[in-house]
Amino acid sequence: MRRGAIDSGLANGTPVTNDEIRYQPCEHLEGWSGVAEASSNPVRAKSFEFALSTINLYKTLQANREYAVSKQVLRSGTSIGANVEEGVAASSRRDFLRKMTIASKEARETVYWFRLLDESDLVTDIDVQSELGEAGELVRLLTAIVKTTKESAP
Repeated sequence: MRRGAIDSGLANGTPVTNDEIRYQPCEHLEGWSGVAEASSNPVRAKSFEFALSTINLYKTLQANREYAVSKQVLRSGTSIGANVEEGVAASSRRDFLRKMTIASKEARETVYWFRLLDESDLVTDIDVQSELGEAGELVRLLTAIVKTTKESAP
């Protein structure tokens, strides 16, 4: 396993459990070449893919003249992956926990904005159910990471 990674033991594609997620300290940011490299780190890959789909949704919302909520969705939806990246490069367990907690909160905020879009009449021809499901999955994954990290504190 590379330094600074969240080791979830998912090489075989099995679901994440709290016991499988472990923090490994990182002294510097390692090279990043995109989603292919992140595939060994599910939260990193999922948050990056989610940011890409959030950007596409933002473009669609802007094209439908929805400006206020679309900007909130863009900010919170892309912030998740940015905080995960910072967490992967954390210099301490405390820093890792702080970044993953922020990422979890941003994911929850994104769920809020998606629910608002879904249940309001701001846009009528855009379905955000898929994005809502992806955001919910990120909330669960990040919550498990935060909880496990707190419980395994020395």
